Amino acid sequence: MKTKSILSFFVIFVLLSLLFVACTNENGSSTEEPTSPADTGEDSSENPTTPNIEHTYIGDSNVCSDCGLIKDTNDYIVFEIENGVCTVVDAKINTSKSLVLPDTYRDSPIAKIDNSAFEDCSSLESITIPDSVTSIGDYAFRGCNGLANITIPDSVTSIGESAFEDCSSLESITIPDSITSIGGYAFRWCRSLESITIPESVTSIGYYAFSGCSSLGSITIPDSVTSIGSGAFSSCSSLANITIPDSVMSIGESAFSSCNSLESITI
Repeated sequence: MKTKSILSFFVIFVLLSLLFVACTNENGSSTEEPTSPADTGEDSSENPTTPNIEHTYIGDSNVCSDCGLIKDTNDYIVFEIENGVCTVVDAKINTSKSLVLPDTYRDSPIAKIDNSAFEDCSSLESITIPDSVTSIGDYAFRGCNGLANITIPDSVTSIGESAFEDCSSLESITIPDSITSIGGYAFRWCRSLESITIPESVTSIGYYAFSGCSSLGSITIPDSVTSIGSGAFSSCSSLANITIPDSVMSIGESAFSSCNSLESITI
């Protein structure tokens, strides 16, 4: 008899416990909705796509200057702020075709596009870089196969290695007067590139900088250039003529190899 009483008490206790858990779950006290970084005050660049967040778009920019969300998409840019200076460190882009970066992010000037920041963003067709940016890192836009237009402002002083490598849709680009050197592989395999303007500020053209630019028909090297790297214009199969100024003191190996259409070189 005593055993039956204990068993009955145990069953009643279990049933009451289950009823209590069910009630607390229904009231939301034990199963809370997960919060986004924006809700908690943490860095919202980790996940700015949570609904019902206010976004700030400055001027023509379509990138939120508070969380990095690209307008009308679920794509976003990841920023990093250190010592009051902001860097674009990554891009979570799946569908966005056009991108206009803001001058500032959370009131900090955007000064750098980091290594590989936009690498393999194949949907991206055009991007405008703000005047606040001074540096474009290595591999920054490598493999952006859809990128046809890009505006590089006069504030940029350096373009890293392979920065635009294999941007196969890029047709033309103007390098600003602020650039002093073009990094190795910078525009390699830009197969649609038909023309490029190299400013008087450039003193060196890196190794394989324009290698494989098979649509490049002509190029003018300014008097400021003193060195042309190895393979710089190799496999530019449409290049018909080129003028090398007196300022050039060194030309690397195979600088013009496999330029099958080359008819004249003026030195």
